[in-house]
Amino acid sequence: MKRLFLSSLILLTACGNPGGEAKIQSAGSADICKSREGVKLGGPISLIDHTGKAVTQEDFKGKPSLVFFGFTLCNTVCPPNLARINLAVEMLPDTVVKPRTIFVSVDPGYDTPETMATYLTNNGFPKDMVGLTGTPEQVAAAAKQFKVFYSKVKDDSSAAGYQYNHGTFTYLMDENWKPVIFFMHNDSPEEMASCLAKKLPKS
Repeated sequence: MKRLFLSSLILLTACGNPGGEAKIQSAGSADICKSREGVKLGGPISLIDHTGKAVTQEDFKGKPSLVFFGFTLCNTVCPPNLARINLAVEMLPDTVVKPRTIFVSVDPGYDTPETMATYLTNNGFPKDMVGLTGTPEQVAAAAKQFKVFYSKVKDDSSAAGYQYNHGTFTYLMDENWKPVIFFMHNDSPEEMASCLAKKLPKS
């Protein structure tokens, strides 16, 4: 049953426009954690951070992390989702360890470390957010670990002439970089905070 559920999630997240994911309804703050227990998404990574430093999952151990895949030219899904993550983290009580946010670009051709560093300065984004990019092969390997689908498509309405269809899940990794749970784009900040408060270690 879990394998079938996971396959459905992969198919439904394969879209830059979150309309497909909306078919999976949020379970509500009381059930959101329980309904997704046992679905493990996430694994090792080897990428470049926004300072130009080569990093792996080992660099992020010791503190929980919220991981989201997107790209800096995304103007429909990424900014509101990162702002939602920020709101959810700010709602957390002081009794739990607040997670860092990791933004992984699926557009390594454009998103250099310098581009990522500038993008992270948005006031509505998490203050401690780390931007990750790398070679196309490194990004593809990281996305595979998180079961993230992405594809470049022509878009004449975009200033860049293209967009990326990509999954919009947010993944919670624990302090040992083990997957804990995932969130969907239509989970509210309140629902996310409620679930995070149950899953994060005590401070």
